[in-house]
Amino acid sequence: MKSKKILVFLTLAAVLLLIFTFGFVYGYRANQPEITPQEKTFKFLTENGFSDAQACGIMACIEISSNFNSAAEDLNHTGYGLMFWCNQRREILEQYALMLNKPLDDLEMQLEFLLDELNPESENYQLVAYNGYSPENFWNSTTPEEAALSFCCIYEKPHVDSFEFYKSHRIMLANNYYLAFSN
Repeated sequence: MKSKKILVFLTLAAVLLLIFTFGFVYGYRANQPEITPQEKTFKFLTENGFSDAQACGIMACIEISSNFNSAAEDLNHTGYGLMFWCNQRREILEQYALMLNKPLDDLEMQLEFLLDELNPESENYQLVAYNGYSPENFWNSTTPEEAALSFCCIYEKPHVDSFEFYKSHRIMLANNYYLAFSN
């Protein structure tokens, strides 16, 4: 009788161990690397109609702005998130997060917000001609370099000195992302 109880107990323990093990292995991506913010961003952008070159140009700008840290803040605590949204744009980002019931540092929410700002039909549209670049330069870009430089100017609108200072770094990042992610 006692050996039968032990056998039932051991069988039950083995079944639970198998369920637990397979649950983690097959249900929780065990032994698989976590998807990086860069991978998520590239996938999001390309699934939303951006070419590989355009996606990589945007990603270069994100890296320079926040290093893909969706909770990044600038030293003055005015800029926040992937693109260091400041002042009114930060307030709109905060309202957007509340509307979607998402935390402010949610990567996907910030990418959706970015997409909204790039939509010419949105009231939050942000692309304007600046520093010799126009939105058409970005939309017609075929290389990561063109996309990175035009996106930086028409979306971020940096001071000319800052643009020139980071220009070669932005190009290098865009080209590296293109090599890593483009088909």
